[in-house]
Amino acid sequence: MALMLPLFAPVTPVVAALGAGNILAVGGAVRAHLLQQSGAGVDIDLCTPLLPEEVIKRAQAAGLATDLKGLKWGCVVVAGIEVTTLRTEVYAMGSRYPQVAFTTDLATDAARRDFSVNAIYLAPDGTLHDFYKGLEHLQAAKVVWLGNPVQKLPQDPVRWWRWLRFCGRLGVAGLQAPAWAGVGGIEMPLTLTALAALAFNRQGAVSKARRATEIALINATPHAHAVSSLLRQQLAGYPDWVEELIP
Repeated sequence: MALMLPLFAPVTPVVAALGAGNILAVGGAVRAHLLQQSGAGVDIDLCTPLLPEEVIKRAQAAGLATDLKGLKWGCVVVAGIEVTTLRTEVYAMGSRYPQVAFTTDLATDAARRDFSVNAIYLAPDGTLHDFYKGLEHLQAAKVVWLGNPVQKLPQDPVRWWRWLRFCGRLGVAGLQAPAWAGVGGIEMPLTLTALAALAFNRQGAVSKARRATEIALINATPHAHAVSSLLRQQLAGYPDWVEELIP
C-alpha cells in the first residue's frame, strides 16, 4: 500500500479493502489533524464514491464485518468504522429526515453539509479537498454556515445546536459575526437574531431528548460558557428565544 498519513493508521484494513483511491476522511479527525491536535477520542469518518453495495462486497471479500443499520442513508459500518457513500439530500416539507441520492461528485457531497469546517476532505495520501475555505475558517476559529441557513436551518433545526457545539469547540468568533459561505467560499453576513428566529420557529421539530443530548454535548466543550453568555447578551430582548435556544 502507498504511504498513508498517520491519521489513517487506525483504519488501514478498511482502506486496503476499499482501495485508497476510494477513501476520504471528513469531520472531526480531519479538523484535529489540520490543527495539529491529538485525535484521541475522535472518531474517524470515511466517505467514498463507491455505492453501498460495492462497499459491502469489498469489505466482506476482505473478511471485514459489516453493519447495515445506516444503509438507507448510504452508511455501511465496516470493521467498526462508518463509511458513507457521497450523496445529495432532499428534505420534504416539515420533515428533518432527508431523502438521499448517491453521487460520485465530491463537490456535490460537500454542498449538502452544514458548515465549511465540516466539509474538508482528506485523502490517505494527504490530498486536501476544500471547496468553501474550510481550512481558512478553521484556522481563524470561525464556524461559517455552508449554504444559506435560511434554507438549511429550517430543513433540520438540530443544526442550530450543532452550530453552537462547533462554536463551543472552536470559539465564539462565529457567533460574534455570523456568516455563510457560498460557492467558492465567498462569505455573506448574517444576523444572530435572524438565525435565532429561524431556529426558534422550528424547535418543535426537535424532541426534548435530542435537545438535551445536544445541550450536554455543547456544555462539554471548552468555550461553552462563552457561547452561552454571548447568546444571552445578544438575545436578551427575546426571552422566549433565550429559554428555548440557549444551553
